[in-house]
Amino acid sequence: MSREIAWANQRWRLESLCAQVDQDLFLRDDPTVSLKSLRAICGRCPVRNNCLDDAIDTGELYYGIRGGMTPAERRRVKAYSQEKQRR
Repeated sequence: MSREIAWANQRWRLESLCAQVDQDLFLRDDPTVSLKSLRAICGRCPVRNNCLDDAIDTGELYYGIRGGMTPAERRRVKAYSQEKQRR
């Protein structure tokens, strides 16, 4: 995939609310940052679904908050989706 196509597919990131705050808050396991506050940001984000889809599609299933979901929640969504496709 060319760089131009890759960038075009990721332009939604410019509209993400997490891009307006410290993005590391969403990527590390910091006990001083509440999951509830991160979910609140994601809940208002206009590209939340793009973020969640991207995390699942690219296999980002083991760290960080993406699309308002924890890694465990994203793994369950992916497993459910795969099971549904098999039926």
